[in-house]
This record gives sequence, structure tokens and C-alpha cells, in this order.
Amino acid sequence: MKIIDIAICIDNNDPKGIGRIRAVRYSSYTGELEKAFDYNAWDDKDLFTAIPFLPTNLNFIPEKGQSVKIINYDTEKDTVNLEYIAGPFTTVHDFNGQTHSAQLENTTYHKGAVHGEDVKDKDGNYIKPKSNGSLAKNTDYGVYGKYGSDVIFTENGVNIRGGKLLSKSFATSAQKKVLITHPTMSDNSSTIHLKKYPKKLEYNNQDVITNTLQIQQIKYFVEYNVTNFYGGGVNIEFYVYDTRNAGPQFLSSNSKLEDTILTTGCTLINEYNINNRVNTSTGATLTFTAADLTEACVKIRLNLYKLHHDGLNYFNPIYGETEMHPFYFRCTKECKERDLANPFELTNRKTLLTNVTFGKRIQEGIVFSKSSFDAPTVTSVTKKNVLEESDDTVEQTFATVKSDKIYLISTDTNEYNIPIDFTKIDKYEPTHENYIKDIEPNTYALVRGEVLIDVLQSIIKLMISHQHNLMGPLVQTDPSFVNLMKKITTLENDMLNKSIRTN
Repeated sequence: MKIIDIAICIDNNDPKGIGRIRAVRYSSYTGELEKAFDYNAWDDKDLFTAIPFLPTNLNFIPEKGQSVKIINYDTEKDTVNLEYIAGPFTTVHDFNGQTHSAQLENTTYHKGAVHGEDVKDKDGNYIKPKSNGSLAKNTDYGVYGKYGSDVIFTENGVNIRGGKLLSKSFATSAQKKVLITHPTMSDNSSTIHLKKYPKKLEYNNQDVITNTLQIQQIKYFVEYNVTNFYGGGVNIEFYVYDTRNAGPQFLSSNSKLEDTILTTGCTLINEYNINNRVNTSTGATLTFTAADLTEACVKIRLNLYKLHHDGLNYFNPIYGETEMHPFYFRCTKECKERDLANPFELTNRKTLLTNVTFGKRIQEGIVFSKSSFDAPTVTSVTKKNVLEESDDTVEQTFATVKSDKIYLISTDTNEYNIPIDFTKIDKYEPTHENYIKDIEPNTYALVRGEVLIDVLQSIIKLMISHQHNLMGPLVQTDPSFVNLMKKITTLENDMLNKSIRTN
């Protein structure tokens, strides 16, 4: 005779209301249905009545057709002295939805049982992201309701959650399939959180010093181009573009200036007079030569320095003392990407690009001002609320209630209007209709005191600032009047919290 066996609950409507069920052992189920035994249900001779093994306040009454564990503490008799514990179960998020075949998955009766999916992976992470937070952590303790409700005991805290899971009646067909094995958190639930923390936290105003680089529009783009890399005489071309009105992509904060395309808004300056040499070509290219690549690097640096020191006046006196900082210099894209088949030319190009240095910049970069190649730092001081632990050693406790509607109701209140008729409120738990029909119309919105104080202060400010005859109409263009009217317009919604109601 087995001390513990699996049985099937065939009736859970105990007329005495003490949590008894009628259950038939798994192997005897067919005989029960065929009335193989003569008995009257629930009486003293009923062979299939089992009482709760756990204390009544902890007992879990199973649904009809669900499996239970039968405990037979008199092993010589298999039809009397029976107690039961609900289960086994294969999930803790939906006890109501468990079926007999699914419950047997982890038992020796599991033949033909439907095997459920894993809720967590080997690292303890939820497989479905919407399951996060649905079950108690291993370090906490949870008491679960039949579906969508629980009480979680954390360290120094208690969380009571109602409607934490997606409602079955609201779920789509695809979601219902997932709900069988995976708890799916709802975006809307009612909760009560009670928590104590070991230290008190508070916001303190502090000066926050922020150092940021100054940002300016790049005024000019300077490009250089080397026309050949095969040795001997080297031709060098210079281009200068006016980018003062070329758009935000030419701000000094743009980290991709080396790739910025010079298009609309960029003006190519097309007349030069450098070293007494006038360029009259329409291409606006200033060309000079160098004996070799080493001299080319020197000449490029020299011209960049002259631009940096003298501005456009270096190119042509007609520009006068033109301030061209900040400017950006770079090699032309065509020069950097030119198809060179000769390895000797490839080596020469690499040598050139790595040796054109100016103000610690290699090949390209910003020259911010005459006094500094780098952008100056702008220091700003702002007030910011910083979360800090209080020097006080006092612990800090919190209590929060979250719901679409929150009612603070008392059976002993001043009857300003029609009071709540508590005789209509369901004694087990208020029904949906109770909330909407019997409680909502007889409660009143809470007042946000800060909003009321703000409006009163605005009225006082208007009265103090009013310089005309107080008996006459207010000047409606007065900023204080405009500000007050704006607040009055939204006063009801700003001042009344209609989702938190009291009687």
C-alpha cells in the first residue's frame, strides 16, 4: 500500500466548507466513474473524501479534474483516513489552468503527459522578456494566488500585487498559447509596496561644474592636393572654401569634418596673389612646385602657417585683415583615394600624408584661433539635485499604492453629499460594478496643494505689480495677468487628482 499516491479531484464543493475534496486514485478513476462502489457523496461512508493535510488557512483547494497528492496514514486501509495536498504543479503562475495530464509531467505517471516549456535558461534568466519580475527571486519568498496575484516578501519589504499578469480574457490567441507555460506581465496592475531602507536618502542642491569645449562655425576649409607621387618635381594645389554660411555640418563639434562634402553653401575663393604670383584660372587653384616630397611637406606647412598667421590677406591683399579662424585643413579626397598602381607612388603618398603636420595635427585638423590650435574650454556652473545618503543614521521607510483608481474611503465620514451605501458593497471583495456605480459617484478628488499655492501666489503677484486704478479693468497684456489666466485655464486638471478619491 502506498503512503502517498496521485489522485484526481472529482468534486471540491464541500458542503461543510472546511476544504474537503472528493478524490479518486489515478488507477481507480474508471471504477469511480462507473459507480463501482456504493456510497453517498460527502457522508461518513463516502470512500473518496479527503481532508486537507495542510492547515485550513494554508490549504489550496484544487479545481475539479486536477491532480492531488493523497496521503494515506493508515496503510492497511486505502479508502479512509485520507488527506490531500494540491498538486503536483508544473507552474506557479497559473494554478487554475493546470490540467491533470500536464500535472503528471514530473511524476512516474507522466506517460503521455504534455511537457511544458522552460521559463528560465541555465543562467536563471527569463526566456521571455515579458516574464521579468513575475516570480519571486531566489533570495525572496513568495506566496502565489491562483492566477495573477501574489505576496512577495523581500528583505525589509512586502509587495502585494493584484493583476500582475496579462488577463486571459484580454490576451490574443498567440498570447494565450504563451501564457500556458510563460507568465506574461501586464502593463497595468494594482500593487501595494512596503519597504524599509537602512539609510535615509535625500536630494541636496549642489554646484555642478561642467567643462565643455567651445563650439563655433568653421569659417574656412583649406584643402591641399599633390598632383604626382612619382618623384622629381612635385606640383601642389591649394583650395580655400568659405563655409561661414554652409550649415551645421561645419560646426567645430562635428567629429566627421574630415569626410564633410563641400557642396551648397561653400564658396571657392577664386583669386590668389601669393609670392607675387597671380592665379587667373577659373578653377581657383593656387599651384606651386617643390623639388621633392620632403620639400612639398615643408611648403604645405608653410602655407598653412601663413594662413594661420596672416589670414586671407596672405593670399591676396584685397581681403585685408580677414579673420579666418577657426579653419579646417585636409588633403583632398581625390588625392587620398587616387588609384596608384606603382608601389613606389603608394609609398610616397603614405610618406607625404604622415609628414604633413601642423600644430600636432597630422594630415588634417582644426586650427581654432591664432592663440590656440585647440578649442578653449568653457566652464559653467549649474545647480543640480544630487541624491546622497543623509548624515543622519535614521532608517527610511516607504509605502506606495499603485492602481488606475485609488479610493480612500471611511465608514465614518461627514456626509457632505450622498454617502457611500456600504450595504451594497460586496462583503467578499468589491465588484467592478461596486467601484463604478456605488463608490466613484460618492467620492471626491484629492487636491494638489502645490498647484493651489502657485495660483494664489500668482494672484498676489498680479495685485502687487498692478500700477493702474484697481477699480478699473486689468490690463490684459500684463505678463502677470497672462500668466494667471494661463494657470486658471488648466486649474481643474492641474489641481484635482481625480484618480485618487476620498469620501
